Amino acid sequence: MTIPEALTTVRYVTDVEGKKTGVLIPLAAWEALLAYWIRLVELLEDQEDRAILQEWLEERATGQARTISLDALEQELVCEALAFAEDQAWFWTEEWQAGEREAEADLATGRYETFDTMEELIDDLGWAH
Repeated sequence: MTIPEALTTVRYVTDVEGKKTGVLIPLAAWEALLAYWIRLVELLEDQEDRAILQEWLEERATGQARTISLDALEQELVCEALAFAEDQAWFWTEEWQAGEREAEADLATGRYETFDTMEELIDDLGWAH
C-alpha cells in the first residue's frame, strides 16, 4: 500500500459542529504508514552518518582530524549514550560490566545450565514455590 493509498482510507471523527476531533485509520493503513516512517528515519540516519563521515574524511585530508584511542572512543560513546539513557546507567558501571564479561566467558566455555520450565529453574535455585 502506498502512502497516498493509505491516506485515502483515513476517516475523521467530528464533533456536533463538524470540527475534526480525531482520526480513524484502518490497521493495514496504519501499518503501511508506520513502515514508511521507520524506513524514512533509517534513511535520514544513514544520510546523517554519511555527512559525518564525509566531514571527518575532509578533516583527515587536511590533517585536522582528531584521533583518539579505541578505549577513549568507547568511553565517549558510552557517555553519549548515557546522556540519552540515564535509566540504564547501572549497566555501564564497572561492576556490572565485570559481571557481563564473566557471564560471556561462562557462555563461551559452556559453564551454564538450561531448564525446560521455570519451575525447574526455581527448584535448582532452591527457591520455594
